[in-house]
Amino acid sequence: MIEEAERGEAPLGEEQRSAVDRRLKAGVALTVACVAALFLGTSIALWDGLGLGLYYVLLPSLAVAQLPLLRTTHIDRIPVYVGSAVTIAAIAVIAVGLSLRATDLSGFGLLWLPRGEMAVWVVGTTVAGLAIIGAFQPAGRAASAGGFDLVMQLIPRTPRERRVFAGLSLVAGLGEEAAYRGYALG
Repeated sequence: MIEEAERGEAPLGEEQRSAVDRRLKAGVALTVACVAALFLGTSIALWDGLGLGLYYVLLPSLAVAQLPLLRTTHIDRIPVYVGSAVTIAAIAVIAVGLSLRATDLSGFGLLWLPRGEMAVWVVGTTVAGLAIIGAFQPAGRAASAGGFDLVMQLIPRTPRERRVFAGLSLVAGLGEEAAYRGYALG
């Protein structure tokens, strides 16, 4: 707690620690239940059940479990960017390893599209994404209740932070495509 005070952070209260603990335990329990259900109730192999449980249940649960910590924590941007990039890259490597055991790269979702078709997909998904963001912005603002401050803390401010954030953006795009589109949906 002394380190937290030295960095200008409020010490974690027992209520926050308890909330994080409850969320972590619930996330792990839900992951175990989902993996067991997939393995026992479907024809999915154990490794695939573990992968799906990791990507769709455990990782989101870990993110949700940390939310109480964000209310009292000062965020050092570069370590957050680097840590996120390393985590996403590790997830991508695991996903590629799980995917390539059973198939080649075309089964992983990597194939070339004709230029015209690719352009239509890029423009179409961009327009659809922007429309979805616009449609949900009012609800997001109403539900955030201070979450905007967190987002503002994460925005890069210096040239070095912008460069590191650009690297994170590249890793995030490739890593998440590999994990979710390539492996989990493939």
